[in-house]
Amino acid sequence: MMIRAALRDLQARRRRFLVAILGAGLVLALGMIMSGLTASFHNEAARTVALAGADTWVVSDGAAGPFTTSVLIDDSALAAVRSSAGVQEAEPILITRQAVVATGEPVFSILIGVQPGKMGAPRPTHGAPLAMPGEAVVDSRLDVRVGDTVAVAGRPFTVSGTVRSSLFAAAPVVYVAIEEARALGLEGAPLSSGVLVRGTLLEVPDGLQQLSPTQAIADAMEPLKSASSTIALVRTLLWLVAALVVGSVLYLNAIERTRDMAVFKATGTSAGSIALGLAVQAAVVALLAAAVAAVSATALAPRFPMSVELSARLYLMLPMVALAVSLVGAVSGMRRALVVPPALAFGAL
Repeated sequence: MMIRAALRDLQARRRRFLVAILGAGLVLALGMIMSGLTASFHNEAARTVALAGADTWVVSDGAAGPFTTSVLIDDSALAAVRSSAGVQEAEPILITRQAVVATGEPVFSILIGVQPGKMGAPRPTHGAPLAMPGEAVVDSRLDVRVGDTVAVAGRPFTVSGTVRSSLFAAAPVVYVAIEEARALGLEGAPLSSGVLVRGTLLEVPDGLQQLSPTQAIADAMEPLKSASSTIALVRTLLWLVAALVVGSVLYLNAIERTRDMAVFKATGTSAGSIALGLAVQAAVVALLAAAVAAVSATALAPRFPMSVELSARLYLMLPMVALAVSLVGAVSGMRRALVVPPALAFGAL
């Protein structure tokens, strides 16, 4: 009976609940956007590390990782790794930061120098891989096509292919031959950020350390740790706002229905059943707000300047998050229902 009464109350006060649904839905949509931003930080790092195709990354001993270190290694270290037992292939990689001009203003980018045709050189989604100096494989989100020319630190490169690869919150990655990356960033010095290894490095040469791809991903995400924590805090605050939106409407509704609740109690309905009716209202609001959030987030995500990756898992979790938020918001209304005296139905109070 109480569930039917709760649904009838939703129908009678549909305008008020519609406002709550839209408000909570938009707030939850922004929460989804925040989650999508955080996911994109990890996904872009994972994609870029995977493109290297290495089983192990070797860097200088004491360096945090290949993406954040300023401690480079020379060709003698490369030779030592290549001669180590268990190594099937070892290639140098140099990771620097440079300005790239594709169209219009310069864009901050990550320049990665690799050996053309060897491990580390990515297989492009469109076009051809690096084959010779003067060519570049660039992030597909740069506004260029295969055959176009881009300028890296003032030097022109012909785009041979495009691949989805970015780091540090959507900074595009540009792949060139390592000799040219050294010329641009190190005045030609034969240094590298690390060594890509295929196989099992049984003994690490002195002065070096090996990192797994997972550790390399963590290193690529290190500069975004503060940003990720801030986004997580903002997301939590958004959930609290959604709970307040739903809770304020349900609490106001409980106040207006005080005498109705007293009548229910006077006729034998338990306080728990009345609270269950409010919980049903919260659940209906939550599911409809989740639908609004899913549609809104899908529409808003492509319009954000940074990459927002909304996974299927996030969509599946959304109704559960919305339901939890709405039930938390409904607690005040439920408490109100529990303390309503039955005598109020007869005008005794």
